[in-house]
Amino acid sequence: MAQSGTLTARQAAFVTALLGNPTVEAAARAAGVSIRTARRWVQLQAIRAALLEAQRQALALASRQAVRAMGAALATLEAIHSDAENTPAARVAAARAILDAGPRLLDLTDLEARLTALEQGK
Repeated sequence: MAQSGTLTARQAAFVTALLGNPTVEAAARAAGVSIRTARRWVQLQAIRAALLEAQRQALALASRQAVRAMGAALATLEAIHSDAENTPAARVAAARAILDAGPRLLDLTDLEARLTALEQGK
């Protein structure tokens, strides 16, 4: 690793492997580095920063996928709730999920607006 904090190609591969493996040891094997080296690397600030950024990017992607699926998911819940042929338990579960989602989405939207205003110094 260079002193500037940039990662080597092997370190970058290790960071990627950390995202997809349950342990440092498994990530080391997947990236083709020794376990000893991997254990040393996970202590490095540059590796930790790269892992944090990779996790942020993965979560952002998952968030975009969830947002895309929300309309269809709510339509499914609405169809279950509205279909009198479904069991009462299924209809109640769908209604509860719909009722729970609305306020949480409103809270998140409000929180995002407030955070944006704070960031802009308003």
